[in-house]
Amino acid sequence: AYIPLLFNPEAERVFLIGMGIGITAKSIADLDIPELDIAEISPEVTRVAADAYAYVNNNILAYENISITIEDGRSLLLRSKIPYGIIICNAAHPRIGNNLYTREFYRLCRQKLDHGGILCQWLPEDRLSEAEFRSLIKACTDEFPWVSLWQISTGQNLLLASSQLRQFDYCSGRERLEAMEQKSGLSPGG
Repeated sequence: AYIPLLFNPEAERVFLIGMGIGITAKSIADLDIPELDIAEISPEVTRVAADAYAYVNNNILAYENISITIEDGRSLLLRSKIPYGIIICNAAHPRIGNNLYTREFYRLCRQKLDHGGILCQWLPEDRLSEAEFRSLIKACTDEFPWVSLWQISTGQNLLLASSQLRQFDYCSGRERLEAMEQKSGLSPGG
């Protein structure tokens, strides 16, 4: 949640594909983003996040600035009429949710981002050949003129993409990141 917000701190509306246990959603909501739309295809995942992980995600489903829809994220995004400042997709491994790693999906994201909007796509390395990994990156670079790859831990990456060139000031970015971590109650690197 933090990295795309470092590039677009003015974002007022975020679209998140994949609820998981709710940590990403909590991190976004705690940073006073006015609107967070979540698409989760599995009602069971939402139920587990609400019941078993409420202590970790601070009962995220009760937040006023959150709407959650039980539906395929790509389908919901396609129907959305409102542009987003950030789209985050951390829903599924490319072997499982490969419709979220296609050129068509990236084109849809580009169309649904507002001016200066950022796409943040989780991109794992495990169970992918080098050629497959490069192909997934190429699908994104074919649709977005600005793309960067961030390794967040061993074998775990984020693709950041935008229609505008985004420069990152590491000095002020570190200060903003520390402020985000402090506000959300997460420890540094947490």
